[in-house]
Amino acid sequence: MPKSLILNHVTPDFVYTADTASLSFVGDCAFEIWLKLDQLPSVLGATMQLFSKYKDTATVASSYMFRLLSNDTLQLSFDADGDETAITNELSDAAAIVAADVGVWTYFAVTVDVSAPSAILYKGDEGTVPAVIASTTTDTAGTSIADTTADFMIGAQRDNADPQVPLDGKIFYPRVWNDIRTAGELQTNYKSILTGSEGGLVASYLFNDDLLDQTSNDNDLTDGGSSAFSFDTPLFKPQAVVF
Repeated sequence: MPKSLILNHVTPDFVYTADTASLSFVGDCAFEIWLKLDQLPSVLGATMQLFSKYKDTATVASSYMFRLLSNDTLQLSFDADGDETAITNELSDAAAIVAADVGVWTYFAVTVDVSAPSAILYKGDEGTVPAVIASTTTDTAGTSIADTTADFMIGAQRDNADPQVPLDGKIFYPRVWNDIRTAGELQTNYKSILTGSEGGLVASYLFNDDLLDQTSNDNDLTDGGSSAFSFDTPLFKPQAVVF
């Protein structure tokens, strides 16, 4: 049975896998995740990382990040050069998460057209299909994503050997794609359990008492803190879908 994963920012809790070819896409991509935050980033006074392939060491390795900033806006960033000199940002025009969302399952997604470059941000919940969040593309410095050796992480980012900007709350069914998901695809499947063999799906995590990748890419995660599984999940369709 799919479960959620509890991540505590104090520990901090996060999950990760070492660099793999399937998570080192250099072109179009999409990310999906369900969140149930314990507090807003603005209350915590810190950014909360959703997905990252980034490490800040003596030599920066920067590929992509999807995160909630400390003012509660949602941001997608990708780096063409891998050293933070050719970054493209997509930032929501207003807070993407508000006080009423705390303690409530909320869905976020982003689809990235790297060649444009631009991205589209989405938000939904158990009773509302995902809709576009108004956002602005800035710092359009590159039209590719750098293939770096950084770990892929959910719930934090690397700063030397330490995790930074951790998430505070629960996450459910994070999914990563190496293509652009259409609005229709997101709206149809955001509450569906996939088979794991869908075209373009490179990583998918059901947290069924494990951190295994649902796809054949074997992007299995490692627990970097003391995260725990929970039966608290959004209401999902019970059957797998094929498209």
